[in-house]
Amino acid sequence: MRISKINVHLDSWGDINWISVRREYEGKDVKVKLIRGKEYLVEPINQQKKKHRGRICKITGFEKNDIFDPLKIKVQFADNNRHGKVAVDDLLEHRRRKKERKPDSFLLFLKD
Repeated sequence: MRISKINVHLDSWGDINWISVRREYEGKDVKVKLIRGKEYLVEPINQQKKKHRGRICKITGFEKNDIFDPLKIKVQFADNNRHGKVAVDDLLEHRRRKKERKPDSFLLFLKD
């Protein structure tokens, strides 16, 4: 298991604006930018961690301690609209699948 690198970016009032996380996913180093209001996929690094795995969620806020280390991320799950908390390095960017595009019809000319 690989330890992830977390960078916290604060705004002028000292609140967490966004978080960048570098983690390993499927053997590759992936950089994820966690922004409030965007959708993410819960995919923990630890294979034994099953809670919320595979769920899509939207970030609603960041929970922090006295030295502004992000402890958990407050999320709202897309499947049932309930709120919960996940670890910072458990999220990956969620890309919506585009609808399957049917191939364009074409004419086939055969030469006699």
